[in-house]
Amino acid sequence: MPIIPIGGEFYRSPSLPISAQECVGLYANIPQAIAPTKMTLLPPAGLKLATTAGATEINRGGTVFQGVPYVVNGSNLYRIDRATDAMGTNTYSAVAVNGAVSIAGSGRVMMSDNGAEGDQLCIIAPDVSDKFNAYIYTLATTTFVAISDTDFDGPVSSVQYVDGYFLFTKSQSQKLFVSNLRDGLAYTATDFVLSESDPDNISGSWILNNEPVIFGTQSFEHFQNVGGAGFPFQRVQGAVQDKGLKSKFAVQEVNNAMIFLGASEGETPAIWASTGGTPEKLSTTAIDTELSSYTQGVIEAAFAFKYSQSGAQFVGFTFPTKKTFIYDFTTGKFHTRESRDASGTTLSYRVCSIMDAYGILLVGDCISSKIGILDQNTFNEYGDDLRRRFVTPQIDNEGSPFWLNSLELWLESGVGLTTGQGSDPEILMSYSKDGGKTFSNPISRKIGEIGEYSQRVIWNSLGRFGRQVCFKFEMSDPVKWSILQIEASFN
Repeated sequence: MPIIPIGGEFYRSPSLPISAQECVGLYANIPQAIAPTKMTLLPPAGLKLATTAGATEINRGGTVFQGVPYVVNGSNLYRIDRATDAMGTNTYSAVAVNGAVSIAGSGRVMMSDNGAEGDQLCIIAPDVSDKFNAYIYTLATTTFVAISDTDFDGPVSSVQYVDGYFLFTKSQSQKLFVSNLRDGLAYTATDFVLSESDPDNISGSWILNNEPVIFGTQSFEHFQNVGGAGFPFQRVQGAVQDKGLKSKFAVQEVNNAMIFLGASEGETPAIWASTGGTPEKLSTTAIDTELSSYTQGVIEAAFAFKYSQSGAQFVGFTFPTKKTFIYDFTTGKFHTRESRDASGTTLSYRVCSIMDAYGILLVGDCISSKIGILDQNTFNEYGDDLRRRFVTPQIDNEGSPFWLNSLELWLESGVGLTTGQGSDPEILMSYSKDGGKTFSNPISRKIGEIGEYSQRVIWNSLGRFGRQVCFKFEMSDPVKWSILQIEASFN
């Protein structure tokens, strides 16, 4: 029977008859050996509870400092501890370490530390306009204080640590300055420089190959440590690229390349990659079109995260209240992820930060005080259902009508749970005859209770189609969904 492409990516064209493809809560996997199919769809890791940090506070950021995860939830800094009992069972707990000093603001924070050379963790609250919107946690003394040196020239919009210095960018300016050597609490008024290669204000910073990269709203430039007295970093002549950073939180490093949300003057935002030279675009025209419809507030609130699991290497960009786009470096495809709150409302992916510690991936939560674990054997989020779905590419018969006698979805059967929801899992199929604008009522099929490995999933006698069709498959049972292939019989 003819094979219908799975698709396995997000590519919704402004003209849906061209493409209405979606891939939500599933990601493409290409077998690296002889296999009966060239590509499969697999579920990403779900979320299970590790502990809570606070009562109702949401996560504002997280990091790993000297091997231990720390999160900012609400106005507090929490250390996430692990305890292992005699049976090898791990439990986790959150311990507030900020004492009587509260972290101002409510937006995302930035965190950077000198853990390899010292014992200080710096936290800044970019949404706060106060001059002293930065804090230092000192591990040796377990003290948490707001930076109060009068030579600290805040408010600051970003912080990085490089070559013994905390490097800050001043909000709404072209100024960058540093702390004293290996001391985030002490500053010298003359230790600053201006980023003047382009007249745009600084929008963020990054460290690439141990060199500061300073982003403006329309360009970025490299600095290097030249040593000597005074400000230690100088601009690298000619190392300016015509691509600015659109959100200070929307940059990550993968495979020695910066992956960031950026644009030049007069451009709409897109996702770019740069090893320091000319940026190359990662996002597709479909994603660019989606981003062009977002407000400036949504773009400026976007944030990036990354992690690797099961041979896949992901970098994600979340646009709050809208979508989360995930790029897989293994396949070069984008998919999207969604979460749902307690009322069942669909949200962008709820993961707010990811911390690689204790041999697991711990996550902060965008909608609660939960600290979770990204777990490959969990197929929901803290017990809440996930709505996974994918829409295939358009199948066109070159203008001629056709009959669809049968449609078979080949997947891994017999993966039902022993009890409860998912003990007899099912999948829904619907089809569109108008290019993905509307879909038929869904038709369900069982995929097999536990152990029913030979169960086949087939829809028969689907009728006549004018010239093209695309299919939508939806699933919500908390089981291992592994989609292998779609086969059809036409005449």
